Amino acid sequence: MKIGVAFVLATLFLSLTVSGYLYYEMTQPGPLGEARDVVISPGQGAFAIAHKLDHEGVIRTWISFVALLTLKGKRASLQSGVYEFSPHESLSSVMNKIVTGAVKYYTVTIPEGLTVAQIIAKLSAISNLSGDYADIPEEGTLFPSTYYFKKGDTRQGLIKRMRVEMEEVLEKMEGTKALPDPLLNLRDVLILASVVEKETALDAERPRIASVYLNRLRRGIPLQSDPTVIYGLRLGKDFNHDLKRRELKDDHLYNTYRRRGLPPSPICCPGKISIQSVLEAKPSDELYFVADGAGGHVFSSDFSEHLENIKKWRKFKKAAVALDLQEK
Repeated sequence: MKIGVAFVLATLFLSLTVSGYLYYEMTQPGPLGEARDVVISPGQGAFAIAHKLDHEGVIRTWISFVALLTLKGKRASLQSGVYEFSPHESLSSVMNKIVTGAVKYYTVTIPEGLTVAQIIAKLSAISNLSGDYADIPEEGTLFPSTYYFKKGDTRQGLIKRMRVEMEEVLEKMEGTKALPDPLLNLRDVLILASVVEKETALDAERPRIASVYLNRLRRGIPLQSDPTVIYGLRLGKDFNHDLKRRELKDDHLYNTYRRRGLPPSPICCPGKISIQSVLEAKPSDELYFVADGAGGHVFSSDFSEHLENIKKWRKFKKAAVALDLQEK
């Protein structure tokens, strides 16, 4: 009888000792000195994961990790992925991350005004994405934004998210604003927004530029947009091209000097502000604009005034070139 009581007491003491030790191990700061990413591969079991965490210095001992998993009944709940562990992260926090699948997310920012070809090149250079492209989306249909992804996510999947985001943004805006005459549908809005996107870097100017182009479309005047011509010449690869006068005479689908109306497709992926600018363009009688030499544009409704503004721009540009030559 005395032996049985002693055994129970010893067992209870041992249990309390182990529980106390595990609680201490769970809550005390871990040994990791600096943030570290650890890859948990698919199919790795509790022991393999514990040894890896031990080897990477995330936990003090693999035995404590396995013991804690066993006590919590979580040995079969561990999830693969890339995990980012903070300095001195506790054993409990480490376990919870892997059990709940709180994997590390990466980001990619797609700026406004990139072409689909440029976006695909950007995604192709990201090693944490996987796979190729099943299909290349139409120009202009990918929404510029910052996107989160996990290591191993597919490029095609990310492209699909960008396309869905653009569709949702357009549909939401259409629900609040009537399409401006003479645009017939959301695709026309997207095309004109892409031209506005490439014409200026100043958000404040976008509605005014949109108004100029809408006025031209209503009157049957060619848009005469340099970026559309460059897009046709460079096939959407980039816009780093100084147009020559002779190139404005080339008759291709994107030469809006020779062809009236909108180009046949967007010339880039426009941002939300450019799309809003088309839908919310304020009425005006302006038909022309030219660079002002300070990063913006000068607008006019009279052609003779526009010619004077062009002269001023050419004079400014000539002086800038001369100054650049002197500095060299």
